Amino acid sequence: MSIFIALQANVPSIANVREYCQIVERASVARNVMRAAQQALGDITDGGDPFVVADEMNRFTLGIGSKDVVQRAMTVEEMMNSEESLSRTIIPGLFKEDYRVIVTARSGIGKSTMTKMVGFCAAQGIHPFTRREMTPIRVLVVDAENPMENLLQVMRPLRLTLMTRNGGVYNEDRFRVWRKPGGISIRNRRDRTELQREIALHRPDLVVAGPAYKMGVTRQPGESWEEAASGWLEVWDSLRTTYSFALFLEAHTSKGEAMDPQGSSYITQWCETGLAMNADKDDPMTIHLERFRGDRLQELGWPKKLIRDKDWLFEAVH
Repeated sequence: MSIFIALQANVPSIANVREYCQIVERASVARNVMRAAQQALGDITDGGDPFVVADEMNRFTLGIGSKDVVQRAMTVEEMMNSEESLSRTIIPGLFKEDYRVIVTARSGIGKSTMTKMVGFCAAQGIHPFTRREMTPIRVLVVDAENPMENLLQVMRPLRLTLMTRNGGVYNEDRFRVWRKPGGISIRNRRDRTELQREIALHRPDLVVAGPAYKMGVTRQPGESWEEAASGWLEVWDSLRTTYSFALFLEAHTSKGEAMDPQGSSYITQWCETGLAMNADKDDPMTIHLERFRGDRLQELGWPKKLIRDKDWLFEAVH
């Protein structure tokens, strides 16, 4: 038995696998450094230009610990010719492939109705505000609050309008709603996996989601607002870059007169466009579409006002 105990003591433990990997990595780097140093010494001995050799050594040392030694910073011309500068238009004047838009409002103003109207119209090839024809897109709505009756009350009249207006291209499959009326926390692995499943299966061009407070953006005991927001935004960024969609988020406002989203200022800083819906003081049918932050991008086509409409839900005033 003592022999087996002795053998076990000399067998590497899986608990120390990280340390063993670091030992292997250091040994590999050490061999590469010695090889490069010997090569440099040989080049100098053979009469090589010491400045050229020094540059080569500097480039080598910059690559230690990294598999990539190619410079990634770009000139302005390279940026202009890059794929990112030609990102795909999702809704003309409103969204490109990697855009993030957040809309805030007091409860009952109509932000949930507005976000769904934007998605439903665009999915059926109608620009939500200009009413011009556009390339139809695939839209996934993640509704973490509304009961089915409320959703249908909003969507039925718009569905009939879209079928009548653009019946030749109308396609139910392009617009899907994933209901989680009890809320989800996308920072939770199970809920995040379910959300990713819906995105992976539908492959949307635009994801409309909210409200934020029912999707895990609120802080947990012992957690700061910044920590909560940081983890929440990381999930959205990971999904956006993996599946290449634009994001339209609905959020409630902070307390008081401010119209920025509830929670950390990280959320305000994160989006390209921050919309704030305010009811007109004199006309209950009119909504003012303002900003809770300056637009990061120019030449956007968001309207200045929205007027409630029984067929289209909202009529835009630019």
